[in-house]
Amino acid sequence: MPTWVLVVVCPRLTPTRRAGPNGPPGQDVGPQREQGSKAMLNEPNQLRRRRWIDMTTGNRPANGRDALAASLCREAATAGPADCEHELRTLSPDECFDLLQPGGVGRVGFASAAGIVMLPVNFAVTERTIIIRTAPDTQLAVYADGPVSFEVDHIDEVLHEGWSVLVQGRARTVTEERAVKRLQDRTHLQPWAAGARDVYVRIVPNQISGRRVQSG
Repeated sequence: MPTWVLVVVCPRLTPTRRAGPNGPPGQDVGPQREQGSKAMLNEPNQLRRRRWIDMTTGNRPANGRDALAASLCREAATAGPADCEHELRTLSPDECFDLLQPGGVGRVGFASAAGIVMLPVNFAVTERTIIIRTAPDTQLAVYADGPVSFEVDHIDEVLHEGWSVLVQGRARTVTEERAVKRLQDRTHLQPWAAGARDVYVRIVPNQISGRRVQSG
């Protein structure tokens, strides 16, 4: 009885060749992918996990290493502030004024008949003085002519970073019509609170200090 032998012949698989954006037509793309995979396997777990998140969501870091480092720092900050080193730096007066210059929201503190009061206010900066607008029947308008403290800060609770600026000086109500008009033209200050707020208060700093906490 004859014996039959079944022979299976498999075609040889060759790497896919195509014209790539970084090479001539016919460039072998197989080794590139293999090298990329090996590189990812050699990455730290956090880095590889971040890349996996990016691939699955379609979101990629904006600036490569910097964006990825910021992302890892955020993860470390979530785990605990000890995982990401921070330093506390004292700001110079010029740096403090640079931070105040855009204006925004700050807190003004002063002594009233009931004790020390701290109020959030919109403010602007001109000629290295702090400008506030308020209504004539507010505590600020009544007690503004005297020593005050003024504070502004910005805090990133995720990165555990931020800065604060403290101004100590004297406040005066601006009453002269031409001076009020000049402040209107220079600051364009618009309080968030509704109602007539035509009383301008100027804070002239006697002392200004600031600190910044940032990752090292």
